[in-house]
Amino acid sequence: MVDEEPKVAQRGKYTITEASKRLGVHRNTLARYLKEGKIRCRFSKETNRKYFSGDDLVRLWRAL
Repeated sequence: MVDEEPKVAQRGKYTITEASKRLGVHRNTLARYLKEGKIRCRFSKETNRKYFSGDDLVRLWRAL
């Protein structure tokens, strides 16, 4: 996990790979956090893919 709060757009959309890079964790760790309910994902209607909002990433970073 990175030492500083991740610099993300508040309403930005981040894929699992992008989110894991911003947080400084492996993508499997982020997937585990998702499974444990520490973070939630959303689905894009256009691409039908999972994404995380910038707010969710900052909230997770502050909680951990």
